[in-house]
Amino acid sequence: MNPDFFSHSLGGLRARRTGLVNRPNAIDPAWFNGIFERYVNPVITADHVLLSWRYDLDERSNPYLLESLGVNAASCAPAGVD
Repeated sequence: MNPDFFSHSLGGLRARRTGLVNRPNAIDPAWFNGIFERYVNPVITADHVLLSWRYDLDERSNPYLLESLGVNAASCAPAGVD
């Protein structure tokens, strides 16, 4: 196994989540009902869940960085960033 696999994979996961959390969310101009505004990107998805909740981040116990808690829905995402 490549010795940099864990750190490289974790860096990629963190970059992906940071990009997701920090991306701007514009109002969807194609959807309008006169009362509510709909946004282009969903506000909360399973990908917003903290990495420390979804993965065992200890390299010794999870060297392949496998997801240990599969999240298929989210109702409330915490404000913290890993």
